[in-house]
Amino acid sequence: MNNCKSQIVSTIKDQGVIAIIRGVEDKNIPPLLDALYLGGLKVAEITFGWLNDNETVELIQKAVDFAGDRMFIGAGTVTNLTRAELAFKAGARFIVAPNVNKEVIEFCNQKGMCIISGAFSPTEICNAHQWGADFIKIFPANVLGPSYFKAIKAPFGDIPLLAFAGVTCDNIGEYISAGAIGAGIGSELISLKAINAGDFNYVTNKAKALLSAVKAAK
Repeated sequence: MNNCKSQIVSTIKDQGVIAIIRGVEDKNIPPLLDALYLGGLKVAEITFGWLNDNETVELIQKAVDFAGDRMFIGAGTVTNLTRAELAFKAGARFIVAPNVNKEVIEFCNQKGMCIISGAFSPTEICNAHQWGADFIKIFPANVLGPSYFKAIKAPFGDIPLLAFAGVTCDNIGEYISAGAIGAGIGSELISLKAINAGDFNYVTNKAKALLSAVKAAK
């Protein structure tokens, strides 16, 4: 594991929160990243899928350039090898996938990128881990809730799990207590209503609240 990858893995384990940036206009990326950083967050993904892939690459590049060494910027909704390659060229430091894709996992390990592989069933979770995923993103986590994490951790206690979908300030502590090491947070944190209104203090305050909730539950 190279130094950058080990730092990202360590930061995710320590903070337990990954910001999911989706639907944010280009002009709002810099102040949004500033707001997240002021709130204490150092890990954020920009997702593919809501823009065309080339536009997403440009957004990732802008975020990476602006964040510099302050934050780790990754790419989300990386469903295939093509998107993984585009994300790597754009400067993404880590990859988040909604599915288990062996090619994507192997590519990330070859390039020294942190890979968070999506999975749902015990078999998918085990396969993704054995193939080299650094974290397993249980998605959609809200379908079965925190109790699923507790059940999965019984046979797979050594596999680091993250909760994605439906996680909020009010329930993130339940997921942590059930065995998750953290969560991906979208609209709860990246409120498009607040951002479009220029209320970046909302993002900063929400980031602080999420980090506090994680710390209290650990």
